[in-house]
Amino acid sequence: MQKEEADKTRIDFPKAEILGNPQPAAEAVFTFSGTNQVIQAEQIFLDAGLKVRVMPIPPEIQSGCGLCLRLPVPEINSAGDLLEKSGIIPKQRYTRTLKNGKYELMLY
Repeated sequence: MQKEEADKTRIDFPKAEILGNPQPAAEAVFTFSGTNQVIQAEQIFLDAGLKVRVMPIPPEIQSGCGLCLRLPVPEINSAGDLLEKSGIIPKQRYTRTLKNGKYELMLY
């Protein structure tokens, strides 16, 4: 992938500091049963112009295939609608918010 293309899909989440490392202050997290679903869903989101990243599942979550998709929180409804139309069913949807130096997860 060319640098210009990579910059178009890069997500600039609002940042907060944890031990000096910038971290997203809030994000939507989608988990799936298999990595194939993760890759299919990522492509659907990218084709629709959503900003998405494939990442390891946060340690607070103990289910799924080990990978998740992370998106800005305002895109959670659009992302859910796209998945429903495509027939891909996420295992869970969460919002992940930084509070007092730790992330809190809430099922969406």
